[in-house]
Amino acid sequence: MALGLRWHGNEGRPSGTCEILIETFTRALDLLRDAGLKRLCVLGLSKGAEAALWLSDLDRRIDVVVALSPTFVAWQNLGQRLFRPTGGVW
Repeated sequence: MALGLRWHGNEGRPSGTCEILIETFTRALDLLRDAGLKRLCVLGLSKGAEAALWLSDLDRRIDVVVALSPTFVAWQNLGQRLFRPTGGVW
């Protein structure tokens, strides 16, 4: 069983990856546990890889983490307030 989590960029979610609560991910793990899964694996790509690594450190229920193209450090996200809608700097 797998669960694809769209954690930003859709209705009811933040438009970007700034200030995403870790509970967003732990609730998804709760759903998988409630479905009867014994082992949990998280997979993330780019900024999602950072989230997967953080989550695997904070939630001991995770058995395997796959981080595809993470940065070598966890970066803060400055958010949309510093950028114009077209992407240019103020």
